[in-house]
Amino acid sequence: RVVLITMSNVSIEGKQVDECLELPSVHEDSYQLQNIQHPNRIIICGIDVAQRLSGIGLKFLAFERLLTDYPSWQRKVVLVQKCLVPNNRKVDQLVTLRELRFLVRRIRDSFGPHVIDYEELRGSQLPMAKRLALWRASDIIMSTPVREGLNLQPLEFMYSHKKPASAGVAIVSEFSACSSILNGALRVNPFDIGMTAMHLDKALSMNSQERDGRLARDLEFISSMPSSKWTKNVLRDLVDVKQSGADGDDESDTGAVMDAEAGVDSIGGFLAKEADSNFSYVNYDALKTAYSMTNRRVLIVDFNGTLVVKEPPVTYLKKEILGTSGFKPPPAALQALRDLCADPCNTVFV
Repeated sequence: RVVLITMSNVSIEGKQVDECLELPSVHEDSYQLQNIQHPNRIIICGIDVAQRLSGIGLKFLAFERLLTDYPSWQRKVVLVQKCLVPNNRKVDQLVTLRELRFLVRRIRDSFGPHVIDYEELRGSQLPMAKRLALWRASDIIMSTPVREGLNLQPLEFMYSHKKPASAGVAIVSEFSACSSILNGALRVNPFDIGMTAMHLDKALSMNSQERDGRLARDLEFISSMPSSKWTKNVLRDLVDVKQSGADGDDESDTGAVMDAEAGVDSIGGFLAKEADSNFSYVNYDALKTAYSMTNRRVLIVDFNGTLVVKEPPVTYLKKEILGTSGFKPPPAALQALRDLCADPCNTVFV
């Protein structure tokens, strides 16, 4: 039996985002942020849930280090941070918000009130129009969770900066799911404050050519994998596997088998091709002839699944630690090994 594991990532709903980007409110709010509230400043943005796992405190510490180690940015940047408060983990939220408010006060006292725009919002998400206005006004998105599942906001940010807009830069935590999806993003370990600040400086200093290049790495995937297509791909794989495993199916049934030179174009095609391949058995006559004609031989024999029935690795861990044993080779196999080892011309590895 052939078992095949596939991985398929889902992206944003491009059509919905395109329609929303055309709304007058998006243009107005973006203009307000960029030209009225924070004129002549590069905007670093983030939208996160007010919980410890979101890593907002680590983000603030990295931003503070940026302003300390790279003082030339103090009058040129602003961090716009939206904190969502869904009230589903109240103790965690209270502790997190207390810490964030303290850090915001410390940053403002050290570098002035204009370097950070911090807002707490009730609810679990921001409306798409509000998000897109923030994305369009910002040059950099910063997402630094210490543990996170699927978060499409960095993908949405990158998509909103496609031409004719100028390309943006995504800084994402290596612990986030989207860090393995966005090839053009700058990956950081949020616990390494100095390195994160250095990547912030790199993003702020990045020229337009490199920004465009990084966006180009991801835009095709972001634009072409909405949830509807992702769902179809998953269902297609399930159907292919079911069809390839059915009795009596042939190439005309699955339509997935292709010749070796052309390759296979689906999961079902691969499984069908593997099922049709012939298993090569040992040619005992040729093996016996080769054995008899030589006087120095090295024999390498697999153990698990060859000399004994296949068993999980934990069995060997127990054997090493507790002295217990799993399956044992049959007597005939043990005798064959003894006979091989008795011949001084043989070196036997198991």
